[in-house]
Amino acid sequence: MIKFLQRLMGKITINGRTSEVSGRNVTIVNRRVYVDGKLVEEIPQNEAEETVHIKWEGPLANLDCTTCEISGSVEGDVDATTVNIGGNVGGSIDGTSVNVKGSVGGDIDGTTVNAGDVAGDIDATTVNCNSTNGAIDAFNVKVN
Repeated sequence: MIKFLQRLMGKITINGRTSEVSGRNVTIVNRRVYVDGKLVEEIPQNEAEETVHIKWEGPLANLDCTTCEISGSVEGDVDATTVNIGGNVGGSIDGTSVNVKGSVGGDIDGTTVNAGDVAGDIDATTVNCNSTNGAIDAFNVKVN
C-alpha cells in the first residue's frame, strides 16, 4: 500500500520552495502552478526572477506550460510553446519549439522538432529525428 501511495505522490519545488503533492499532472498558467487541477502556488509578480523555476520529482503524467525544461521523462502528453525534455515522452507533444533527447510515443505537432525516435506522425516546418513510424509533414527534414 505504501508503494502505491508513493507512486501517486510527487515532490514539487517552485522557485526554491518544496512541497509534497498528490497527483501527476502539472499545469502552469499565468504564474499559477496546478497539480491535477488544484492550485499549488501562485508566484507573486514582485519575485526577482521573471521565470518560474519548477523541479518535479516523481512520475509526471502530463505537462501543460508555456516554456519548460524537464530533465526526466513525461509519461503522457506535453502541451507547451517551448519544451526541452531530457528523457522520453510517452504520449504526444503540441508545441512550437520541441526538443526531446529520448523517444516520443505519440505524434508531434510543432514548428521546429528535434527528437529521438518518434512512434507517431510529425507535423512541423523543420524536423530532425532518429526515426519515425508515422508520416512526416515538414519543409526541412533530416532523419538520421
